Amino acid sequence: MTRDPPPITGDGLALHPIDVCHRSLLHGTPPPPPSTSRKRQREDEFVPSATELEQAGVHFSRSPTRSLRDISFR
Repeated sequence: MTRDPPPITGDGLALHPIDVCHRSLLHGTPPPPPSTSRKRQREDEFVPSATELEQAGVHFSRSPTRSLRDISFR
């Protein structure tokens, strides 16, 4: 028996297609606890694009695996 992934919601806002893909592939991960402040929640949901991160000085390199969970920070 396979477990159906939870529905993907965006709190009334449209989700970026990559976010939809990421959330659907990682549906086994429990959601973060709800924040107490609406402003804080919106800050938590904001994820800059790879282009914006690169322009800010973040360097990317290809992972030896194809897993979305294979992320490291230095």
